[in-house]
Amino acid sequence: MSTQSAASIAIPKLLASADVALIIGKSEITIKNWIYRRKPFPPDFPRPFKIGSEWRWRLSDLERYIDLLAMRAMREAEAEERLMETRRSRRMLC
Repeated sequence: MSTQSAASIAIPKLLASADVALIIGKSEITIKNWIYRRKPFPPDFPRPFKIGSEWRWRLSDLERYIDLLAMRAMREAEAEERLMETRRSRRMLC
């Protein structure tokens, strides 16, 4: 038997489809379409798991996904800025 109390055990925060929809700005119907394979999940989107009859996501998985999207957006913005700078430089040379 463990001497660790239940209060000291870290339990991951689990999210329902309505929570996920709110966080990522999609409808709950879209989330359910992904779950039931009517539409494909976006690339790298965390997969849910079932607890009883309910589908759940770990908050930490969703946070990682959002961080990944933010990093991609920053890289794309930086690449766009470099492209614009190159175009400006070429115009000045002409």
